[in-house]
Amino acid sequence: VMAVMAQIPPRVYESWAPYLYIFCVILLILVDAFGQISKGAQRWLDLGVVRFQPSEIAKIAVPLMVARFMNRDVCPPSLKNTAIALVLIFLPTLLVAAQPDLGTSILIAASGLFVLFLSGMSWKLIAVAAVALA
Repeated sequence: VMAVMAQIPPRVYESWAPYLYIFCVILLILVDAFGQISKGAQRWLDLGVVRFQPSEIAKIAVPLMVARFMNRDVCPPSLKNTAIALVLIFLPTLLVAAQPDLGTSILIAASGLFVLFLSGMSWKLIAVAAVALA
């Protein structure tokens, strides 16, 4: 699968990022409303034939969406764009944490924050923006 995915141009991923992100957030909301409870956690969507965790899609959707959003800004990103990126990161993170799935929510948040760091932002500014957003 990875060999096939590597052949797809990055612009394709960039163009699909918003759709994948919105689809992911909708699925995470649906888990809260219609999800299957297993071992005390409501993490699964049952599609009849298959059950899956939408949080797995978030592991890909969040860093793709943050990278697409930060790609439009000059380096280092402004505080306003950092705040918007943090909302993009923490919306799915909080939806996953509510399932509860703390490990996956930490992984989703970390992947988004690493994209912020790679966009030229210092860790200090990321921490200040995260505290201000919380």
